[in-house]
Amino acid sequence: MQKSTSQPKALTPLMLKQTLLEDNNSVGQREFFCLDKCKSCFIYANGETTEYTNKLALENLEVYKIDNDDNSYKVDFGRFEDHPVCLRFTLYPNQSSTQMIITQNNKFYYLPSFFDKPSEIDSVESAKALWIAPTKILRNTGEFY
Repeated sequence: MQKSTSQPKALTPLMLKQTLLEDNNSVGQREFFCLDKCKSCFIYANGETTEYTNKLALENLEVYKIDNDDNSYKVDFGRFEDHPVCLRFTLYPNQSSTQMIITQNNKFYYLPSFFDKPSEIDSVESAKALWIAPTKILRNTGEFY
């Protein structure tokens, strides 16, 4: 008889938020960050940093955000202990998260901050439209709910 063990899938931009939500070892705010072209990643939660030991599929990515003038810009996350940081993603206690656009190997991903699920889209401009849409409602009406 052969015993079947399921291996976790490699972590991708689309699975990032769900993976952190399913992490039962952490409560409250969690930060997922990766170093050295996303070859090694860590989770900072409850005052402790632990290495993310599952498989990663995050190499060759770039992160973009939208500024107050609705222009996209590439994010520079700086360094951690003299290692370049390629990704920083925060999950908050209310299950909102860092909003970002990720490009990887000619694919584009939009990671919303609140209720929508991350999605693969066709360009940074498409992601920009998704990012800006909720703020246009707020700007026009002044109401959130």
